[in-house]
Amino acid sequence: MGLGGPRHTLVNVRTSARRTSFRWIAPAAAAGLVIATPGLLTVGASAEPTLPPRDAEEIIAAVIAAEPVAFSGEVTQEMDLGLPALPRDAGVDFTDPGALWSLASGTNTWRVWYDGGHSYRVAIIRGQSESDLISNGSVLWAWSSQSQTAVRTELGAAETPDDHSVPTETPQDAAREMLRELGQYSAVATDENVRVAGRSAYEVVVTPQDDDQTRVAQVRMAVDAETSMPLRLEVYSTVTGRLAVDVGFTRIDYSTPNASVFEFTPPPGAEVVEGSWPTADPQLPTDEPMTPSDAQATPGADATTATPPNPVTMGEGWSQVTITSAGTQGASDSPGTPEGANPLATVLPHIGGDWGSGTVLDGTLVSFVFADDGRVAFGAVAPEALYEALAR
Repeated sequence: MGLGGPRHTLVNVRTSARRTSFRWIAPAAAAGLVIATPGLLTVGASAEPTLPPRDAEEIIAAVIAAEPVAFSGEVTQEMDLGLPALPRDAGVDFTDPGALWSLASGTNTWRVWYDGGHSYRVAIIRGQSESDLISNGSVLWAWSSQSQTAVRTELGAAETPDDHSVPTETPQDAAREMLRELGQYSAVATDENVRVAGRSAYEVVVTPQDDDQTRVAQVRMAVDAETSMPLRLEVYSTVTGRLAVDVGFTRIDYSTPNASVFEFTPPPGAEVVEGSWPTADPQLPTDEPMTPSDAQATPGADATTATPPNPVTMGEGWSQVTITSAGTQGASDSPGTPEGANPLATVLPHIGGDWGSGTVLDGTLVSFVFADDGRVAFGAVAPEALYEALAR
């Protein structure tokens, strides 16, 4: 199915969005979030199943209200975000954040396991290499078979569903948060029922409303008719008129995985590195994003030159812009990342303006500006909107 209009009644969904630390990712949900949360994914639809009729508002409400469910499965991801070819090998390495940019293009296959609580495992296989991200709720392991490196991070006893300084959010949480944040800026409709990875699913079509800046043309999401878990995500670009993101399960099993799946022991000879998970800045509540006025009130900081302790969000809805910090351009503390570091720095154009200077990624769905002073601006908008936000 392409960008053709859905067959059923169009409705507006307006939800009372609870502000959380997840709020800053809303404008990038169409791209970055699907990379980080494979539970949003699916592939492999077949003949239209017969299901009890439900309108879009009912389906969205069910997704938001549903409890997380345990599952395991396999996901295929196809991305066309307009990224340049990166000057590094084809391996994928969860121990090296710089290498994860390669996940944002081409085709990748994931294996995923989730226990319905705090334990999860994600494995991505490319060629002869495999990289895993494994959490049992208290320890997070990142493993790369290619570099034979394991990074061990203590999540600690403070991990709770309300502690957003650690990665406790599930794929279902991410889908709900996106719907909460963007529902009021969208027209939502249903289309033909579909079958995904052997599961009968409703298809919901989300179209940005009254927004001529966003590069998101339309989002199609297949929702499991029984569990209300999102099973497929397709995102169309206004720039190309084609699919920019097509990700989803080719196989899914709702049985609870064995607890041993979430344990990891590095093999003999592997390099083990101790990692740390960043904590929230104590000066600002984690459920409220930093604004330009907050930056100006912070000693030694201002809205245009400071690297914000919490993300700065500007605008709203699909065209919201986020400014955060990645440290100085080229810096990296991650094992496996060469000195010099930002893998995009050598292949992206370097420009300057009233906002400062840096490298720019003009993508089909999401744009990024990597400022030389360490700020990173991104959103599902054209680069010009990012320059304007950085100059404020």
